[in-house]
This record gives sequence, C-alpha cells and structure tokens, in this order.
Amino acid sequence: MIPESSFYLEGKGGLFDFIEERLKENGHLVIVLAEGAGQEYVAADVHAANEKDASGNRLLLDVGPWLSQKIKDHFTQDRKMAVNMKYIDPTYMIRAIPSIASDNIYCTLLAHSAVHGAMAGYTGFTVGPVNSKHAYIPIARVTEKTNTVQLTDRMWARLLASTNQPSFLTSNDLTQEITVDKETFPLDFFFHFLRPQPPSSSSRATSPASSSSIDFWCNQTPHPDPCKQYFVSRTQRFRPKDDSEFTRLLVQLAMDQAQFMHKQAHEYGPKCVTKNQKCVFTDCLKLYDNTIFHLNQTLQTLNNNNESSFSLLLDAQTWLSAALTNIETCRSGAAELISGGEVFSAADDEASDGVRKMISNVLAVNHGMILRTQGEIESENARLEGNGDGFPMWFPRHERRLLRSNSGIVKANIVVAKDGSGHFTTVQAAIDAAAKRRVKTRFVIRVKRGIYEENIEVDKNNVNLMIVGDGMRVTIITSSKSTQDGLTTYSSATAGIDGPRFIARDITFRNTAGPQKGQAVALRSASDLSVFYRCGIEGYQDTLMAHAQRQFYRNCKISGTVDFIFGNAAVVLQNCLILARKPLDGQANMITAQGRGDPFQNSGISIINSQIRADPEFRPVARKFQTYLGRPWQQYARVVVMKTYIESLVSPLGWSPWGNSNFAQDTLYFGEYENTGPGSSTKGRVSWPGFHVITSPKEAEQFTVGSLLAGRTWLPSTGVPFTSGI
Repeated sequence: MIPESSFYLEGKGGLFDFIEERLKENGHLVIVLAEGAGQEYVAADVHAANEKDASGNRLLLDVGPWLSQKIKDHFTQDRKMAVNMKYIDPTYMIRAIPSIASDNIYCTLLAHSAVHGAMAGYTGFTVGPVNSKHAYIPIARVTEKTNTVQLTDRMWARLLASTNQPSFLTSNDLTQEITVDKETFPLDFFFHFLRPQPPSSSSRATSPASSSSIDFWCNQTPHPDPCKQYFVSRTQRFRPKDDSEFTRLLVQLAMDQAQFMHKQAHEYGPKCVTKNQKCVFTDCLKLYDNTIFHLNQTLQTLNNNNESSFSLLLDAQTWLSAALTNIETCRSGAAELISGGEVFSAADDEASDGVRKMISNVLAVNHGMILRTQGEIESENARLEGNGDGFPMWFPRHERRLLRSNSGIVKANIVVAKDGSGHFTTVQAAIDAAAKRRVKTRFVIRVKRGIYEENIEVDKNNVNLMIVGDGMRVTIITSSKSTQDGLTTYSSATAGIDGPRFIARDITFRNTAGPQKGQAVALRSASDLSVFYRCGIEGYQDTLMAHAQRQFYRNCKISGTVDFIFGNAAVVLQNCLILARKPLDGQANMITAQGRGDPFQNSGISIINSQIRADPEFRPVARKFQTYLGRPWQQYARVVVMKTYIESLVSPLGWSPWGNSNFAQDTLYFGEYENTGPGSSTKGRVSWPGFHVITSPKEAEQFTVGSLLAGRTWLPSTGVPFTSGI
C-alpha cells in the first residue's frame, strides 16, 4: 500500500473485504505499508493537525498501529473472526542488523567523495552512485521534485497482477493522473487499446529506419494498426531481429493491455446491482484473470527458451487460443444476460477490443513459426517420449509408477464418502483441501459411490488433480443450475475444471435442469492436457462445454439435445457413446457447436471411433425430430467425425446452418471420414464450401490425437488407453 493510491476500509471491494477473502483462501496475509500511506484516514480519525517539521516537510502519522487496531476491531467485533496479527516496524529491524564489510567500504567511499567535493570548492551537494560511478549531485536537483509512483504505469499494473491485490483506483483518478503527467505519459498510450486512433502530434517521433521496421513487422499481422499505434508510442527502439523476438514483444503488448483491462473491469463492481450484472461481472473477472495467466504462461515459456521448438510453439498457440476464448466467453455471457448496453457489457466490449486484436496478431505470427518448424515433429515426439516406456521425459518417475496401471485402482490421498466413512462428505471440500498442498504433484481423490448434489470448481492453480469414482453409474455429481436461473451458460456448470492435467475416471457429471430450462452445463473444462476416462456427462442443452485448451475423452457417454458438445477446446472424443435425447417440440438436436473465432486458433472437435445413437427414451419418437452432427457457433468452426457409427436419426443433410443464415458456411471446416451406419452416407450432405468429405488419410491425420492434441507427448503418462492415429 502506497501513499499515491488511496484506499477505503469498509464496503464491497474495500480493504476489509479483500483481507477476509484472502484469509479464507490462503489462511494468511501480509500487508506492506509504505511511508505516507493512509495519512488522510489517520488524521481524520485522531483529529490531527497538518503539522510540518523545520524544513517544511509534512510530519507523517504512524499509520501502522492505527491500521492494525482497525483490522482487529473489524474482525473481532464486527465479523466475529479470530485473527492472529503481528505488527512489525521495519525501522527496528534495520537497526538490529549488524554492519558487514561491504557496508564499511561503501560508507568509506561516500565519505571520501564528500570530502573531495568539499576540498574542490563545491557546496550544496550530496554524493551517491550514478550509473555505477560516484558523483556529486546538487541538492537542489534532488529536492526539486517528489518522486511518485505512476498508478497508470505498466510497473504498477504488473505489481497488482503478480500479487493479485485489489486496485482502489477510480476512473477519475486515472483521468487526473494522466492529465497531470501528460508530458511523460501520453494519453493515447493508455487509451489506445480501448479506442485505437492515430498517434497525436505529441507522440515520440521515430526515425525513418525505425518507422520502416514497425511497418514491416506489423503489416504481417491481421490487425496492423493497433500494432503500429503501440510501438510508435514506445520509448524503446523497435528493432526485433527475428519473428521469435517479434512474437515475444507482441505477447508483452497483449499482457500489458490485458492487465489494464482487468483493472478497468474492477471499477464496474459497485455499478453492478442486478443479479444478471453481478453474474457477468464475476465471470468476466475470472476469465480476464485467466487471460492474464495464459499470456504470462506464454511469455515465460518464450523468454526462457531461446530456440523456439515445435512443441513450445504448440503450447504457446494453445495458451494464446485460450486467452482469446476467455475474452469471447465474457462477451457472450454479457450478451446472454445484459441487454441494451447496460453497465458492464458496453464497457467490456470497448476495453477488450484492443486485447482481442493483439492476441489475434500473436496467434497469426506464432502460426507462421509453427509452419516453418513442422519438420521437427517426429524428432520432437521421439525426444519427448523418453526412453520407450511410454512416458515423456518431463513426467516424473514416481508419477509414472502411480498412473502406469490401467486398472483404475490407484492409492487415494483423500476419500470422499456420503456416509462419513471418508475424509470428507462433499467433493468440493476434498478439492479445496487438495488446493492447499504445497507440492503440486499428482493428487488423487477417490469419490465413493453415491449421488453428490453439489457444484464443484477446480481452480487454475490446483494442478495435477485426479478424481476417481466407483463407476459412472454409481458415482454421480449432480446439480440443476441453468440460464433460466439468471446465470450465464459458463456459470451454470455442475463441474467447472480449470486446473491443468486434470484426470477424471469412472464418474458422472450431470445437470438435471431439463430441456425447458435452456442452457445448463454438466461439465465445463478449460483444463490443459486433461483426460476424462469412462465418464458420464449428462444433460440437455449445452451438456459438455469443452471450453479451451487440450482435452481427451475416452470411453465416455455424453448425452444431450441442443449444442450438447460445444466450446473452443482442442478436443478429441475417442471410443465414446454420444446419445441424442428428446428435445422440446419445435427444436432440433445439434450434437456439436464449435466456437473457433480466429483462423489461427488450434482448436476443434474431433469425434473418432465412436457411436452416435438415439437415447433409448428418444428412440421411439426420433423420426419426429431433426438431428444434426453440428452447426457453426463461430466464424471458423471446425468439427470432424471419423470412423464413427452413425444411426439413422441423423439428417441426410448432416449439418445445420446457424439459424436461417448462411453464417460461416465458407469459412468453417466440417469433415467426415470413413464413417459407418445408416446415417453416415454423405450423398445428401450440405453443399457448403466449408464441408469436406475427407478421402485422404493424410488430411484425416490432422484431427487425430497425435496431431490435434500432440497426444503422443503426454497421454501415455496418464495410463489411459488411446489411439494416436486413425
């Protein structure tokens, strides 16, 4: 906490609210107070005068003890919570540290410099290191201006993001600070991602060579204008030596913008008063946070690896695709619940536009690098697959032993049982306990047979979690949330999985809202490198939300009506049973609705060696309804069905348009390859430019586990059987 950033104690989003949330989440909290922070509150509380010392400097009040007492009073008296608090004054800590040899040397150098300056006739100066050399510094220059933290600077935004602390900044504060410091922080730099516009005349000039470099690189992207706008306003010289460095610069740009977008979204919290607005606000804050997480993940990977290998580029493309999907999910949620441009939707649409364009730019550039390094695929797979035991080199040996067995019988760290015979009676309690572990190796939760009526969430930081049931027919997690309850599709999920490398076995995720309640998700997953093995996923509309990143489903049973397998993950369903259920009168069944909105996202739905059938209860009336393999949810939707048995319930057209339009029919990719069954004939299929009857095994290979998911590099380690090719 710093003096430049005012804060408030009570109310929604206040300091007390944040402290309580962090204590419940982590069990502990450290507050660091900079000198001068919170002076206005202490002065008002103790009725202190604005006193100054002999030099005219304001005498600062001791905010530490005051704030400590306020926190104690709030939690012990108002909230009735026991807190153990310690106040540490760093002044005494510094005085208690004995000097060492380097301290003595440094002080001697300062003394020598001061004496030499005085003997040379200088007055009114101090001494200190400047650019690693001791220099005479005029005191007038030192005191002419107070150094302050720029709250609109990228460094402060990064601090907020890295510590996950709240920002108490208002839009008025931002406008005031930018106006005061417009000489050093151009207004167009901060707002360019909200409303891109040509640089003003006050923007820093660039040399013709530098401008040419900007044009050369940015013109290779789908959105060159915001790219040029940003780099023209930067003080550094823009001279990337290759596309790898250009990619890193673009990711950093997207990261900076996403952090500002996240901060701006926080400001709308107090303005959200209706249930719908609060729901969208909660979703979007989480999704924006995930976007920053994925961009940071991408940047760290690219920065820590000088050579861009094929597998690293694929990882980056996956995370960038997820970052863009998160923003689109926020927008679609706002469109679902908020009409007429109310509060959050209009602001979010404006603020997120620049971030979307810059992530799209990175996707395009990184895709080009992937194409140029495709020759490394085989050698990279051989390296990652290790010594021939089926596990990649990065997978620890103790986890190989844990998951090598295909029997599904693994030693559990925690047991959940409704009858009280385990460690917990709810699945979420076990998940929360697993999240507190310090070492994030594989953690197994066994859920005994029973019907668990609850909603579960696995956070993005809760990695390597495995949930094992006693069988999909006897271990069931169920809920009935839906959009009819004032929720977004995203937040209606019975189970929401974000933690990477999640594995579920022998369990069912169910949503019982029914067809009348509209969108009601049973399972929502954005878990990268996740596996669902012998799982049931039951619902009606929007049953399985394969939201983002790489997912593999094997021997699963998935049932629903409208768009019941949807999202923008790179997902393969292998040896699965897909059941169409009875929809509402006037509705048609849509098995898939894929959400690829950018041509360079490496996402898609691939159904391989599976069965598409009518649910037993639907079979007697199946002829009264139309059933389609899918429809295009977004502009570049991509779905393939390969070597799958298709019953006669599927329409001869195979695929349905989006509504009554021809939306995306020339940009989508819908394909079928060597399917069987009475509904598999492609003779009467749609004649769209984007529909493909695949005849080439090489083309079909693009959508297999080995290619779409890079499955050879990670699936063997899970112990789940899979077929890499077709």
